[in-house]
Amino acid sequence: MRYSEVKRKLFDNLFSEKSIIVSGKSGSGKTTLAIEKYKHMIEEEKINSENILVLVMNRHQAMTWKKELCLKTSGEFKIYTYQNFVSRELSKFWPIIESKCSRIEKKSLKPEFISTDLANYMMELLVNYYRRKGYLVDITSHSSRVASDLVSNINKAAMSLVDFKEIGTRLYNSLQIKESISRENYEHMDSIIDYYINSFLKHGVLDYGIGIYLYNNYLINNHTYTEKLNNIKYILVDDFNEISPAQLSLVNKLMCTVEKGYMFYNQDGGFCTYYGADKQYLMSNIEFSYQQLEVEESFMCGNYFMELSKEISIDNLGSISAQNKQIPVYFDISSQLRSEMLEKVSNKIKELVRMGKRPEDIVIISPSNDVVLNSEIEYRLKDFGIGVINTSKKSRLIDNPYVHSLIVIACLCNKYTGINLTRDDYKRFFSTVLNIDMVKASIVSKSIINCGELQQLPLGVTERIGVDVEGRYNNLKECIQKYKRYIAEKSMSLGELFRRSFLELLITLPNAKDNIQICKNLSETAEKFIEMLTQFNTKDNPEEKLIIFVKSEAADFYSLRELEELFLNNKGIVITNPYNFLTCNLKSKIQIWADVSSDMWAPRNIKELTNTYVLRSTWNANEVYSSDIEENNRLSNLVSIMKCLMRKCNEEIYFYGSEYSLSGYEQQGYFSDIILNIFGEGGASGAV
Repeated sequence: MRYSEVKRKLFDNLFSEKSIIVSGKSGSGKTTLAIEKYKHMIEEEKINSENILVLVMNRHQAMTWKKELCLKTSGEFKIYTYQNFVSRELSKFWPIIESKCSRIEKKSLKPEFISTDLANYMMELLVNYYRRKGYLVDITSHSSRVASDLVSNINKAAMSLVDFKEIGTRLYNSLQIKESISRENYEHMDSIIDYYINSFLKHGVLDYGIGIYLYNNYLINNHTYTEKLNNIKYILVDDFNEISPAQLSLVNKLMCTVEKGYMFYNQDGGFCTYYGADKQYLMSNIEFSYQQLEVEESFMCGNYFMELSKEISIDNLGSISAQNKQIPVYFDISSQLRSEMLEKVSNKIKELVRMGKRPEDIVIISPSNDVVLNSEIEYRLKDFGIGVINTSKKSRLIDNPYVHSLIVIACLCNKYTGINLTRDDYKRFFSTVLNIDMVKASIVSKSIINCGELQQLPLGVTERIGVDVEGRYNNLKECIQKYKRYIAEKSMSLGELFRRSFLELLITLPNAKDNIQICKNLSETAEKFIEMLTQFNTKDNPEEKLIIFVKSEAADFYSLRELEELFLNNKGIVITNPYNFLTCNLKSKIQIWADVSSDMWAPRNIKELTNTYVLRSTWNANEVYSSDIEENNRLSNLVSIMKCLMRKCNEEIYFYGSEYSLSGYEQQGYFSDIILNIFGEGGASGAV
């Protein structure tokens, strides 16, 4: 059915069922249809926006929706991710949870939510404690890796509505070779997870997985709460194919009482398994009747890519060939070193821009978030005047110069025995706070650092750095002395120290106003972190643990302001990964697929202490997860991603790979073999 016909039916509500599933492949306009239907409901059908719930997959999609909405009149927009919706509901109806869940001992008006990296760090402290008691003796992974896997297991089980107590049993039973690892390790894992969950619940502290668990076990079926849910009269779900069993339970619940429901579904989707997507569960557990419409057009895809994507399936990868179809696909996997591959990618971008292609129409897709690729491409294109935008910034929080400065100030004001600032730390600090170049910052740091104290500048240094810099330095020194007195006399908290330092020392610096929010978040994180450690009976040096956490673990993500700029001011090439690209509603005319020889295009699901598929509700808890099942799952996901990516490309695709990885290991993932099998050698599909 053509897009215009589906739109007409949606707008005119020509359906016998109250639920409609609009299906279509990537690039068929489903999200645009969803947004247009939402606007039509408010402006033409005169439905109050407060009675419409929109569920989207992530913050990028929420931003896409909100930037498209310029309505004549409306109330509150209820456009949420499932995680955000659950968090809001838990906060609003926390007294119900407290009355039903006996494990919550601390009474409060609402729960305390913590970020994923803080949850990982809290779990890491717990893992280290249990390891000292002899737990997990056969597990070789570092405690931070173990902690990340355990928190991930909690999240996966919660999203799949699997009992937390089954986690260890499921993972052990799934092992194909059990002789090499003791069952006791998985019993230990269950004990650590149980202690972690109980400790959090006791104090009313929630991470992502625990929040979903509470919502589905204590709130969604509560009579008082379900009466409130009746205020929702309409529901729209974008990317219905990617929802978890937990989210489906909410949709099923709402469909009992809403007047209309609209779901938008990608037949090739369901690849975000890490975030709970389970198409098998989805199609078997929809509890409402629906009418289905299929959009057969594509607005982001050249006809050649659309036809090719239809032919590709997991069953014919060895036989399908596009050698004689003159499809504009080019590959070069001849590079030996990865640096050589990156140079070729950069040169190709420059060549395309010289030919008149717009940078914003070019997308580089690498299998995972890659700091090296991003920095290398940005460096190589800088002199050519081509900007670079990365959709998945995930850097360390300490890399922010204002955060780093606040951490150094905290170290100067307190004697933390477990933290040693390096000469580079001081150089960065003085360069930022005194607003000087690194040469002068190095002179200052060499001159006055002694046992963690700011000293009087020696004679002769002023001539080298200037009178103005000396004045700013002396002001800094006086402020540090003042803060130390406040800490000693008034027990000033670390959060208060961060706020004072920013407002009194950093606020006048260049770009300070752009960093107000991140520094505010740091202050709030400090207070929350220290309070949590105190509550969890971890009272030994909580402030020092906070500093260590920020220096080593805390991650920096895009703020909402940065996301807005990303969407509204895209003036450069985009670097992304397959999952972000396919769920960010971005467009591309030219795609460059990098590192096609890497195995990360089809990452392994079997890890030492986790397995995404085994923690699904559709998985038989007593079944062995064999190598054949693993290869089939990896290949199936890879094929879905390939088809969806192709359907979002309008003109050309370039494949690049190298024999050796960034770490120097020889690589030969089967993704590159699939590409060679399909496109062959020579012709239009030959070397770039």
